[in-house]
Amino acid sequence: MVGDDGVGKTSMIVTYTCKKFPKDPRAYNPAMINHNLPIVTVDGYSITFNLWDTSGQAEYGRMRCLIYPQTDIFLCLFSVVSPMSFGHIMTQWYPEVSQHCPDALLFLVGTKSDLREDPEALKELTAANLKPVSYEEALQMAVNIKAVRYMECSALSGHGLNELFEEVARAHLPNLAKRPRGGCLLI
Repeated sequence: MVGDDGVGKTSMIVTYTCKKFPKDPRAYNPAMINHNLPIVTVDGYSITFNLWDTSGQAEYGRMRCLIYPQTDIFLCLFSVVSPMSFGHIMTQWYPEVSQHCPDALLFLVGTKSDLREDPEALKELTAANLKPVSYEEALQMAVNIKAVRYMECSALSGHGLNELFEEVARAHLPNLAKRPRGGCLLI
């Protein structure tokens, strides 16, 4: 998983694996954390994800690039209530991923979807003369970066998490012939 700090990468993983939102996501320091996610079964195949939660901070750029080789799928995350994180997909994350792993599959993922209509989040955005990233804008970005798909989720509510990892597993199915053990390295 790649994306700016604060977009919800760690919260998403913790919620998906533990089935509950972390009390204090800041307590996790994900400079580089490897997670083995629960087995996902799709279309009769069981797939184990080996997922790396990477820090979005610039000083970790070299370390991130060390784990990119052999990666099958990248999840490029942005927060739907952070237009800046959305812009960084095109200016930072897509170029970094495509430079190091041009053949890897990409998913564009909008996080914090529960906040798109949240009065407090909208108030903060309005005060900064901003608005949430629309679904249509994100779909266009997915086309621009040649993503397999654009999906939205919320770690807080759990909405879309199962569907996301099922779709990622489904996208990996053609690679199973190349890797008979059925695993998938996901960043």
